[in-house]
Amino acid sequence: MLALAGGAAAVPLGSLDTAHAQVAPTQQPGISHGTVQTAGRDWEASVFFLTGMTVRTVSIDFVPPSSTNSREEAPADDPVFTRIPEVADYRVDHMKGTQVLASYNVKAYRTQGTSTSGHPTIRITYELPGVEVGPNERLALFAPGMGTTYPTPLRGGGSRFTRPTVNADVRGAVTIHDATEDEYEQTRVEIRQGGETFTSSVQADGSYDIAVTTPSGTMEIAVIPPAGFVAPEPKTWQAAEGLAAPDFEVYPITVSGKLIDASGVPVQGATVTVGGRSAVSDANGNFTVTKVPAGTHDVVIGDTERTRGKTVPGVSVSAQRDNRIEDITVETKPQFGTVSGRVTDPSGNGVAGVTVTAGGKTAVTNADGDYSIAGVPTGSTSISVVRSSVPAGYSVNGPLDRNVTTAGVSDVNFSTTRDTGTVSGRVTDPSDNGVAGVVVRAAGKPATTDAQGRYSISGVPTGSTSIAVDAGSVPAGYSVSGPLTRNLTTSGLSGIDFSTIRETGRVSGRVTDPSGNGVAGVVVRAAGKPATTDADGRYAIAQVPVGDTEIRVDESSVPAGYSVSGPLTRNVTTAGVSDVNFSTTRETGTVSGRVTDPSGNGVAGVTVTAGGKTATTNADGDYSIAGVPTGSTSISVVRSSVPAGYSVNGPLDRNVTTSGVSGVNFSTTRDTGTVSGSVTDADGNAVKNPTVTLEGINGNTDSVEAPVKDDGSIDTSKVPTGDYKVTVTAPGYVTSESEIKVTGQGSNAVDVKLQRETASVSGKVTDPDGSGVAGVTVSAGDLSAQTDANGNYSIAGVPTGTTTIEVTASPTQYLRPAPQQKNVTVNGVEVNFPLALKPTSMPKPSPTPTPKPSTSAPAPTTSETPRLTTRPTPTPKPSPTTSAQPTTSKPSPTPTPPPAPTVGSVAGKVTDPTGKAVPGATVTARDANGKESTAQVAKDGTFRLNDLPPGDYTVTVGVPKGHVAPPPANVTVKAGEQVQLPGFVVNPDKPKAQFNWDRVVVKPGQTQVTAPTRTGDTTTPPNFRTSAVTQVKPDGTTTELPAEESWISVEGDGTVVARPPRNAEPSEYRVEVQDDSGETHTITVEVDEPTPMAQQHEVRFPLIPVPAGATRQAGRPRATVTDGPFVYADRRLPEGTRFEVDPAYADWVRVDNNGRLTFTPPKDAAPGIREIPVKVTFPDGSSRTYAAEVEIGDPLLAYTTELGYEEGLSVRPGEGITVLRTGAAVLPEGTTFEVDRSQALGDWVAIVDEHTGNLRVFAPQQGEVEVPVIAYFADGSSAKLTASVRVSTSSALANAHSPSYADVSATPGGTATVKLRGSVPAGTTFAVVDGGGLRNVGVDRRTGSLKIELPADAQLDTPYTVTVRVRYADGSTEEITVQVTAASEAARFTPRVAGVTAEIGEATTVRTGLNHNAKLAEFDHDGWQVFYDRATGELTAKPNSDVPVGTVLKVPMKVTFPDGSTKIVEYAFTATDTPAPAEKQNRTSSGSSDGSSASGGWIAVVLGLLAMIAGVGWAAYLNQDAIRAQLKHYGF
Repeated sequence: MLALAGGAAAVPLGSLDTAHAQVAPTQQPGISHGTVQTAGRDWEASVFFLTGMTVRTVSIDFVPPSSTNSREEAPADDPVFTRIPEVADYRVDHMKGTQVLASYNVKAYRTQGTSTSGHPTIRITYELPGVEVGPNERLALFAPGMGTTYPTPLRGGGSRFTRPTVNADVRGAVTIHDATEDEYEQTRVEIRQGGETFTSSVQADGSYDIAVTTPSGTMEIAVIPPAGFVAPEPKTWQAAEGLAAPDFEVYPITVSGKLIDASGVPVQGATVTVGGRSAVSDANGNFTVTKVPAGTHDVVIGDTERTRGKTVPGVSVSAQRDNRIEDITVETKPQFGTVSGRVTDPSGNGVAGVTVTAGGKTAVTNADGDYSIAGVPTGSTSISVVRSSVPAGYSVNGPLDRNVTTAGVSDVNFSTTRDTGTVSGRVTDPSDNGVAGVVVRAAGKPATTDAQGRYSISGVPTGSTSIAVDAGSVPAGYSVSGPLTRNLTTSGLSGIDFSTIRETGRVSGRVTDPSGNGVAGVVVRAAGKPATTDADGRYAIAQVPVGDTEIRVDESSVPAGYSVSGPLTRNVTTAGVSDVNFSTTRETGTVSGRVTDPSGNGVAGVTVTAGGKTATTNADGDYSIAGVPTGSTSISVVRSSVPAGYSVNGPLDRNVTTSGVSGVNFSTTRDTGTVSGSVTDADGNAVKNPTVTLEGINGNTDSVEAPVKDDGSIDTSKVPTGDYKVTVTAPGYVTSESEIKVTGQGSNAVDVKLQRETASVSGKVTDPDGSGVAGVTVSAGDLSAQTDANGNYSIAGVPTGTTTIEVTASPTQYLRPAPQQKNVTVNGVEVNFPLALKPTSMPKPSPTPTPKPSTSAPAPTTSETPRLTTRPTPTPKPSPTTSAQPTTSKPSPTPTPPPAPTVGSVAGKVTDPTGKAVPGATVTARDANGKESTAQVAKDGTFRLNDLPPGDYTVTVGVPKGHVAPPPANVTVKAGEQVQLPGFVVNPDKPKAQFNWDRVVVKPGQTQVTAPTRTGDTTTPPNFRTSAVTQVKPDGTTTELPAEESWISVEGDGTVVARPPRNAEPSEYRVEVQDDSGETHTITVEVDEPTPMAQQHEVRFPLIPVPAGATRQAGRPRATVTDGPFVYADRRLPEGTRFEVDPAYADWVRVDNNGRLTFTPPKDAAPGIREIPVKVTFPDGSSRTYAAEVEIGDPLLAYTTELGYEEGLSVRPGEGITVLRTGAAVLPEGTTFEVDRSQALGDWVAIVDEHTGNLRVFAPQQGEVEVPVIAYFADGSSAKLTASVRVSTSSALANAHSPSYADVSATPGGTATVKLRGSVPAGTTFAVVDGGGLRNVGVDRRTGSLKIELPADAQLDTPYTVTVRVRYADGSTEEITVQVTAASEAARFTPRVAGVTAEIGEATTVRTGLNHNAKLAEFDHDGWQVFYDRATGELTAKPNSDVPVGTVLKVPMKVTFPDGSTKIVEYAFTATDTPAPAEKQNRTSSGSSDGSSASGGWIAVVLGLLAMIAGVGWAAYLNQDAIRAQLKHYGF
């Protein structure tokens, strides 16, 4: 669809069967229409006037066709837009009808415009010197000679595609403050000149452009803005001032005032609504509502947190920039405060799910134990905990009294206490002996068993309790029962006993044969425990003690002839050890022998196989196969490796031993077959004495001669198989050669037909003079040949042997020679024949006849007629037997040549389109003088015009009735030549075209297009011209209208386009048109009553989805418009259309002046599609209610997820701080955060955690910042958050305190508790802002105590850095860190003995207690003998006599612990003097035997050591090395 400027009515392009449609323009008042067309050789653009006016400027817009498709609108980049120059000289004729009243030379400017339907247009603009144009006159712009160069409108031109504009020369600008694009479009500018008013809309850029027909004198210009704006004062403009009209400023109408409460305190945050427009009061209570329509309105005040809403009726709003109203007092709501605090457990951690009550209101603590109770009446209030909500086994303090204010009261905290009891019991070994040193835990509290294995744990919280033994404290190689779960009361639990058991593991594996198959029945043993393999060779031995264990196979259980691997040593653990596999090996021997041919010679390349092994014979035929399994074995030859045509014996069975087996020989035999067939001649008869030879080919060296019987048959047996060339010979026959493959199966056929040998017989046949005689037939047997011009002949293919050659035909004057018998050989034979003349009498000479001249007229000749020539008759030679007699004859006269041709002819053919002749057709040739020659067309359609004098002719075809003569042909005829014309095609005559028009009925303002009904000739394009238009009024009076100025137009094809203006009166119009033949046709057009616009428009509002609680605006409504017979989809509604939403939906649906609906469904609105009635009133006053639809969806996550940031934080200059996100504890899945970088942060730097929303902010030296953060949700919604941070001052609490943590370590999987060091003031809180990669890190918000759980797979000996943010009561902050290390076993290990003395010359042993993975490291120990026993863990050192006393040897032991960590542990040995003999005696004994006083010293030492160890029994056992060293030091 396309439309030009101005009002529009839709008209299709061309006839009704065209797929396109064009919106015809509504013309400027006083103008009928415009046309752009070709006028002969000129290009013309005309404007037709209905009324008189003074014309100063003219613009003509038209839509050109595409350069590539004349039925489509041209796109903006089409070269058609540049075919008219941008500036050119033209002639303008002022015309009335065909009379030229005046002419003007003008410069016209070509630009490119756009129609209101969005299609590009060509715009031609020019100026005139105030030309007075009268009614029914026109201005025609001519471009001479450009009729075929310049473009015309789509579909050949016409007013449907052209819109002229006259005097569009009043231009100015309107600035509308705070206006939208739509509000600009609603603004109008009017120019009043006398009683006339000219109106224009304001463009989006504020410009306006008004066409004034005859501007003169003083005119008034006024701006009419939309509702809510102040109309500026009109301005005057003098026509003589030119095009620049005055500019205007338009301001919105505002209503301002102030809101206060009864105490005069300003009310902030209240929504004030006046006339559908709203504003919010500021901190001073002031408000300003803009764009309020003038009139009387209610001022509606909304609720605030502390005030109630109010309506002030009947406020008058004037059309002025500011309407100030009196202060409005609103009522204050009752006052409430908020009570908040925390409920903690004995460790200071928050307790969730506890109900707290205050002033009749309740709240439940969250996961951090925090609660907040809103709406508590102000004043003294008792706050207490509901006892039943406290976790079982806990009690709580309270109630607490507090004074509640509107500011609220915080830190109303409660703490719970826990009931405890005692757990006791015993740990025993499998013999029921107590096991000392075992750690037992109940609810995390530990106790260590004493020498009798007893333990007791006090202070264990009551309730269901898990009691377990630390597995690491149980003696190596043992495991323990448990854990046990018991219900602990304050009375305690006793008899919670545990027993240890020896740890065992499972050993499993498989025994396989050399092929990997399992071997059944094999006995495998581990630590003496046996197991037998199953059918798959698998075994499993349970309850094997843990530790290094030897696993072996009982050799006697292995199958005979096999051996097995092993034994194997494995470290058995409680997890067991698998894949302890054994494999057996098989005994083998060697098989050897030879393969020979029938002559006993070795055959090379033959493959022999035995026991799955193969070998190939060498050049002597020998082979040897190693690795053949022992036992009965089949040895065979691979048949495919035996030479073709041979067979071999076998297979052979032999018993293979480890010594091998030899002489396993094979012999080959030759394969034979039978050859049969026959040898015959071409007739199938037996050939005498043939010879048949078979000679081997393709490697076959055999040669066989096959005898042939008398009947020609062949039957030869025992022919060696293979490929042969078969050669067959016989006397007198051509040798035959072929190939045959003789096989050992069936008979091999050789059937040969021999062909006789042939040769050539040639010679010459001569006359008595020896000259060759032509045409003589010579025969040889059944074959013959004729002599050539030289008498030679040759007969090919004559069978060899005796043959008769004879002349079988010769010229009659010759005698036939006798036949000759010749022996024809393969080399051929020459046979000549001399001919003798038959005897004859001599003939008499005859006189030469003289030709008589012809008396008939010469026939017409053509260029193809041969010339007539004469020649004398030859005189025969005298016969040899007679004498020539002299003769006397008269000389012959010279013949007269024929006369030269003087005429020519024309020939051709006349047919109908099917190629058939046209009966009754004639052909006429007319020369330049009009002389005609006519010929009838023959039955086959041909014709010929003869005797045409040379010259130019026009050849025409006369046709019978009902046919159309073909076009004439022009030819030039030459004497003696015939002109051959191409065929003439005669077509049947077409019936005359008949056109009929139905009565055209059209309503004012609409367009009706009607095409005529056509009969008869439907191929010839019509060409109609409007000759007259007559209006017939209802009273019968008639008025003649100029055809070119009527709103009724008839296209060349007869299409009628009727587009009466909207103010057209109902009446009848008769339109007369003429065709090319001059025949006149009358078309009747009737103008009917107009159709209401509401009936023409089917309005639809866009359906959009709107989440509940969100606000969305739909696009403009569109309409399907029915304009007469045409229906146009997707059209904008006409200007001036008004919209009104059903009042039942007015609280959440609004509509603007353009019909755009804004939806704000409540958050709790049910999902689904809702219909909203909207009343639409059209400019003609007709109205109709349509149903608009909106699809309400689930509320967006942005509206249902509460998010925010901590407030009031400050940070030290140049430092960073983490601002924690508040609100939802659990974010919707897929939520992400990012800093909004569109807002500059100055010298501040902000980074947000994409997944948690926590914000990291780095401060400059001073200032404050608001960091915008956007939260994006998975449903596409987003929310904007703001975090405020400022730089703290020097007096901030953060600068006066320095809390810290001590770095700690813990075992992997263990928990570390870290207390805060240093003091902090009341109101300080703590939060973990970075767990350092650890998942379970908790901090007591009040005390700062940390509880850190290390994962079992924590990285060993690598510190994790946990960051805690400290927030003081004044909002200042700092961050402190603690490093937590997962200590490896190496890091935790402490040697039992620090150092011992070693007597020179004596070995001193230390029991290290190290595991079997310990070993001595490289070190220098000159003079010392050092040995370490890995099995016992004992380290022995012995200094020799060269070692000085007091020398200390530090022995390094490299220890690898079960967790993979390693450590160098040093043991110090100090060299001492050689002791006295008594001391030696004491050293070698286990204790003192004489009870001397010396024992008192070591007894005291031992008792002191035992006291230090803090345990007896098991502890003494574990520390025996240390005790022994000390005893040794004192000489015992």
